[in-house]
Amino acid sequence: MARTKEEKKTANRKANQKYRETHPEVRVKERAHACKYRKEHPDIHRNWCKAHPEGKLKSWLKHKYGLVVTNDEALQLLRTRQTGVCMICGKNRGKKALCIDHDHSTDRIRGLLCAPCNLAFGLMEENIEWLQKMVEYKKQGN
Repeated sequence: MARTKEEKKTANRKANQKYRETHPEVRVKERAHACKYRKEHPDIHRNWCKAHPEGKLKSWLKHKYGLVVTNDEALQLLRTRQTGVCMICGKNRGKKALCIDHDHSTDRIRGLLCAPCNLAFGLMEENIEWLQKMVEYKKQGN
């Protein structure tokens, strides 16, 4: 039985992935080549990113969180659920994008935060005890 073009692509991807898993040195060479190419051709990558912001985001989400997002479905769902505001401060910062907040131990996405809240939460190393102490400290200062 003849396979479709899509089935062939999928089988090829799986074979390549298996090969890379058993030969980690190949991945190192590929990354080095990609880095060298981007340095030698900065405008090509920069122009592609500007022309395809959704592609850059999808690629990053897949790499960082293992999410395969089509047409921004997951982010749109979060934005809708949060009505476009930060989960911590509740502010809508206009055109500024919300950051994806995730649990660093599980990589599970928790929600969207504005940049200041995301930075503060990260600087506090997501330590609940520190955050509670900070709240108590603030209350004492009033």
